[in-house]
Amino acid sequence: NQSFPAQIGEQFNVTMTFQGIHYYFDDIARNSASFVNTQSVSVMTSYPGENQFLTVSSGEQGVLLYPDWEITLRADFPENYTIMENGGIVKSGTAQGITGIPLTVNGTTVSVEVSLGGKVYSYKNEFVANIPIQKYYGPKPPPLQFTLSQYEYGIARAFVASLFGIFISILSVRKWIIEREKREVQIL
Repeated sequence: NQSFPAQIGEQFNVTMTFQGIHYYFDDIARNSASFVNTQSVSVMTSYPGENQFLTVSSGEQGVLLYPDWEITLRADFPENYTIMENGGIVKSGTAQGITGIPLTVNGTTVSVEVSLGGKVYSYKNEFVANIPIQKYYGPKPPPLQFTLSQYEYGIARAFVASLFGIFISILSVRKWIIEREKREVQIL
């Protein structure tokens, strides 16, 4: 916690940003003011050479991810961070504002812990994809598009085929009738 350098009864201006929206306050200090350091960690993973991304929230386990991780740390004030992969420290330092940290994980499963300012964000037993998923579960191609002339041409072909089928049917029935008459004549 930190206190503003304003005395009680003194005029002060405050700007607060929340999810990209700026809030402005112009007020008189009625009491001592303080605010808490807000911080967060987010993880986005990608497959090398592909434009595909998978994300995971802290605390989720067994999520399928890609090997190239981008860990984004957000902290209002300077905070120490440590990133551990499968129990070993891989990166550490100080973060303030928005800090992006690239990490390439190895193996088919991985456990990563990010400690930021004393709070631990855990990503345990996450599965690592060795092939891009989109090749197997990608979007389906768009439906074929026909022009009106192609549609009319298809209807005309179906109509001609139907007429041809009727003509063949008539000839077949006529032949059957003629054959039947010949058999009746032979019996007499």
